Amino acid sequence: NLSQDGIAALDTTLCFTFLNPRLLNLLGYPENELIGQRFDSLWPREDSARSRELSERLQRGEAATSEQELRNADGRTLTAIVTDAPHFDTAGHLQGVILTITDISERKASEERIHYLATHDPLTGLANRAMFMDQMNTSLLISRRHRTRFALLFLDLDHFKDINDSLGHAAGDTLLIEAARRMRHGLRASDLLARQGGDEFMALLHDIHTMHEALGVAEKIRRALNEVFVLDGRECLVSASIGIALYPDHGKDLASLTRCADAAMYR
Repeated sequence: NLSQDGIAALDTTLCFTFLNPRLLNLLGYPENELIGQRFDSLWPREDSARSRELSERLQRGEAATSEQELRNADGRTLTAIVTDAPHFDTAGHLQGVILTITDISERKASEERIHYLATHDPLTGLANRAMFMDQMNTSLLISRRHRTRFALLFLDLDHFKDINDSLGHAAGDTLLIEAARRMRHGLRASDLLARQGGDEFMALLHDIHTMHEALGVAEKIRRALNEVFVLDGRECLVSASIGIALYPDHGKDLASLTRCADAAMYR
């Protein structure tokens, strides 16, 4: 009862016969409401195959520890480490199961936040360069195997420094956020947009068959960026330089493709 972990007992049908105060507090249920309810009723989704596998494993006497999502009394889910340990009588029949449940929701959220910060640009919410290059490497392997094509776009906002210098960095940040939104709107859900740093962006266009298709997407982005930006009540115009490289036409590895797209952008 004093344990900082949730502890419960189940009968042979996997129904609760006991829950300690920590588990009741964790799940938010009154003291006796879960007594007689099956443990798998706490799962966010009904899964008869998973329930059957759990029962059969416990009947075999196999304990396990796993990360699971459980639904609490108000319908929200929490992430927990669940250990189940079956116990048997002298004749070898299952008598019941002891559960130990440790809430790791906060730790999980922290891990996800750390992963997000490691793979995304904090200002625009776009993928960062590391995530983009990792995804591009995957696309390269898939295209090589299936003999398909993709396009790499390098994008640079022209004269961005002038806006930063005249209106300040806050206005510059607002411009970058809005530019990212416009560019993302011009891409398909399967495409990937990333901020490389400063006012430079990269886009990965999957299933592109010709340069004409890639140019069509680039033109759509260019037109979106040419529309007026309103920063601190002032109207501003920016343009974009866009360089395109096609796989495998302009390179068959990451280095040659990025070098080609970068050179095209500067031209």
